[in-house]
Amino acid sequence: MSLDDGLSKFLGSLYDAVHDPDAWRRAMAEVIRRSDSRMLVATTADLGRKDVVDICFHGPDDSAAETGMREYVTEMSGLDPVFDWLQAHPRAAFCESTATVPAPDYQTHEFVKWTRSRFGASLWDVFYSEPVDGLSFVVSYFAQPGAWRPTTRQLALHSLFFENMERAVRLAVRPPNFAADDSALIAIDASGRALSLSPRAEQLLAEGDDLVIRDRLLTAQSGETAARLRRAIHAALDPGSGAPIGRSIRIVRNGGRSDLFVVVSPFPSSLGHVPRPAPQALVRIVEIDKGPERLGAHSHLFGLSRREIEIASALLEGHSIESLAASLGLSRNTVRNHLQSLFRKTGTSRQADLVRILDRVARQ
Repeated sequence: MSLDDGLSKFLGSLYDAVHDPDAWRRAMAEVIRRSDSRMLVATTADLGRKDVVDICFHGPDDSAAETGMREYVTEMSGLDPVFDWLQAHPRAAFCESTATVPAPDYQTHEFVKWTRSRFGASLWDVFYSEPVDGLSFVVSYFAQPGAWRPTTRQLALHSLFFENMERAVRLAVRPPNFAADDSALIAIDASGRALSLSPRAEQLLAEGDDLVIRDRLLTAQSGETAARLRRAIHAALDPGSGAPIGRSIRIVRNGGRSDLFVVVSPFPSSLGHVPRPAPQALVRIVEIDKGPERLGAHSHLFGLSRREIEIASALLEGHSIESLAASLGLSRNTVRNHLQSLFRKTGTSRQADLVRILDRVARQ
């Protein structure tokens, strides 16, 4: 089909809109209007497991649609006949809902009846990408009430919009390129799947020191370490949960090698408004360098302030509270307040334990 200037300009705007949740919602509303659809549902589907990884609804803003969104995720996705069809035809790229259920049974199929009652639509056409690691990007266009098969022009528009939406999302959420980074970094998505690793992270995992990637999920061989890692990843993925973010996880290594500290933090930029596996958390594997002067470089493990680093370094040099206060020009009460903060951040309660931990971090 030919593209007029307005349509070409709109397709080009998708590549900027994908980075802004409000702009993307407006763009999806425009896709619905231009394609004469009732609503649009964009999904990342795990075809191998017949599971919805992520989903975004665009369309009617009413209570029935809102209820339907929740019901689909919690109970109805397992009855969606399109899933079975996509599993059987992973490279077909397109299907109509009427092709997924025998014609005599279509209108009475439980999922079709539910879709009609919740969204006022009995027909939808589906475009999807070829699966990568079992995951496929899927867009379903739901027809207006009373409509039956889409016209040839509608199908062409649906295909055109899908191609540009899929490409815009794929470019926006592609994992960062760590190839030139000498740090040990792992980008993970909202399900804990490892999306990309820096070369140093690959080397450390290959050494077999507890950390492993199993079924694409970052975990650990030790049950205790695996549980702590799950909690750290959960805290980074859901900052509103109240779980502490940034607590380090120690990986003990044998053979005279320094231990590792693993820190999980939220990824700097999030694209939660698009249904695509995108980096949601960043895992840093820190190799503790030797030498007290390196303590400051690892202060992020405990979230130490600059003044707390000075206090900690002075403690490692053997200062007492009195000599430390004199050398830094602080009152003893101020030093004690900083010391209490260091206790809280390192999970210790005695100065001897604090010094032992700081010494281990600085030396190993």
